[in-house]
Amino acid sequence: MKSYFLKSAITVLLLASMVPHALALDNPKADQLFKQLEDGQVNNVAEVEQTLDQIAQLLAKDDLDRQARLRRARCWSFDANDNANIDAAIEYAVNQAQTAENQAYPEALTDFRLCHGWYSQLKGNMEQAKADYDQALQQAYQLEDHRLIADARSLRGAMYSFQGNFAMALEDLLTAQQLYEKLKLDYWGLYNLADLATSFRRFGDPQSALNYYRQLEQAYRQSGHEEQAYIINGEMAIALEELGDFEGAVAKFQQSYDYLKQQGVTVEAAGVSVNMAGSLLKLSRVEDAKQALERARPFVTEQMGGFYSFMQLYSADVLLRQGQPEQAMAPLIKAEKSFRNINNDRGLAELYLLKSEVFAAQGLWQESLKVLRLYIALHHELDNKLQSYRTTEMRTRFNADRMAKENQRLLESERLKEQEVQILQQNRLLQLAVLVLASIIIIITAVMAFKQTSKSRKFQKIAHTDHLTQLANRRYTYHKGEAMFNQARDSGTPFSLVLFDADNFKDINDQFGHDGGDKVLQHLASLSQTLIREQDLLGRIGGEEFLLLLPETAHEECLKIAERLRQTIAESRPEGLVGEPRVTISAGVATLGEELQFSELLKQADDALYCAKNRGRNRVETA
Repeated sequence: MKSYFLKSAITVLLLASMVPHALALDNPKADQLFKQLEDGQVNNVAEVEQTLDQIAQLLAKDDLDRQARLRRARCWSFDANDNANIDAAIEYAVNQAQTAENQAYPEALTDFRLCHGWYSQLKGNMEQAKADYDQALQQAYQLEDHRLIADARSLRGAMYSFQGNFAMALEDLLTAQQLYEKLKLDYWGLYNLADLATSFRRFGDPQSALNYYRQLEQAYRQSGHEEQAYIINGEMAIALEELGDFEGAVAKFQQSYDYLKQQGVTVEAAGVSVNMAGSLLKLSRVEDAKQALERARPFVTEQMGGFYSFMQLYSADVLLRQGQPEQAMAPLIKAEKSFRNINNDRGLAELYLLKSEVFAAQGLWQESLKVLRLYIALHHELDNKLQSYRTTEMRTRFNADRMAKENQRLLESERLKEQEVQILQQNRLLQLAVLVLASIIIIITAVMAFKQTSKSRKFQKIAHTDHLTQLANRRYTYHKGEAMFNQARDSGTPFSLVLFDADNFKDINDQFGHDGGDKVLQHLASLSQTLIREQDLLGRIGGEEFLLLLPETAHEECLKIAERLRQTIAESRPEGLVGEPRVTISAGVATLGEELQFSELLKQADDALYCAKNRGRNRVETA
């Protein structure tokens, strides 16, 4: 039977389930105190309460993450040895699970569920405890929070072990042990190992349990945890009892009792005294057993299901051995009720056997036989379970490597997740600066993009433009001509060309120089631009040669445009030249017909221009 004085230690065990988050505010003192709780450096109720009060004074109201962490810790700080505190803890867990400020912290909600289950177990409500542990474990896996997984499995495994469900206990406790070791939570790994050792003892392997206990006792003494060492000393006594070494068991129990009594830990000392009474009865030291029970009776209440049930069972045994079987019935009834409440079939089997002897001592043979049959049936059921559990235990041990690998994968995932959370929360302090910087970068980028776009358009225009006249250059004019030609041919719409150049341009260059010639070309370009439509395109394709593209323009309309262009130029005079010489042009016109290529149509316009030159210049000819 698990020593009741482990309650105080387990009360602080789940304080450590709050894996430290990377918090937005810097508060190293509070973090240090939290770590002391989580590492087990603070492990009694009074010190825990004092530490929590210190943390509360250090936290700002807007430090939401640490405030949630503090609320989680307080749930585990209620005295597990006081019935009123147990009720208060259950109420606190319920209220915190419903409070709006905790809804943003799923890990906290899961921890409150575990807390509710633990205190419900202390209350003797095993069904509620199991429901809470199951739900908390499911939520912990969804959150991939391996500390919560370890704690849930450790608590549930210890409960299964006490109830005699060794297969489930071993699976939970082995998984929890591997996680504690991987998380380097040595202190809580030792506590879980104690539960695991106790499970082996209950499983029917007290020698293996004793070996574990000796390792644990040595580890606690080396680390300066004397109280925990004496707790394990009491567990060793139970293992010795099951190995048949009752004298050795009594000696171990006496050591633990003396230490705890000296330390003023009366409730835990009472639990040891109950266990010692069982060993004393095995040695037929009835009076000593009676005294041990009387020492425990003022401190062991009905709420303490495990110790209370065995205290009543041993009291009945004492009365039977003292020849008072009738008086033994009252404590037997109390013990049976308690064993049923906590679902302890092992204890119930012991009770049936003793109850059969009590009835027999009263001469109630039918009742004795009836209860004896109940004992045999339950004992047979426990034997079958034990065989099944041994098979499961072997399978569990063989699966240990697989479980270790899986846990290693989960832990690696958890470490990555924690690193990601730390990075995200550290960035909270930089968010404003990042937003401002991002805005500046966006503005700069937008301006640069606008300038780049404008520059690109400018370069594109330069690439398509004749530098002298600012008209489209030869390449771009031909490119657009090809496109207009293909569109007109495919759609069946008219398309015409006007190819013209300055008459006697060589004479102008000879008379006025190249600068004068450039001015004439600029004059022709600017004047021609004023005479064309928006959809038309005028380009300079040679020295003094120009090409006018006229989409959706029939032959007659093209002739009119060309003639108007010729006439307007002939009537104008270029500025900036001495004497303002008269400049004329010759033009060739061509309209899309059966031609298949733009070059064919351009050739026709060129032929028409050549014809205009031969017929005297300053005229328009058609192909």
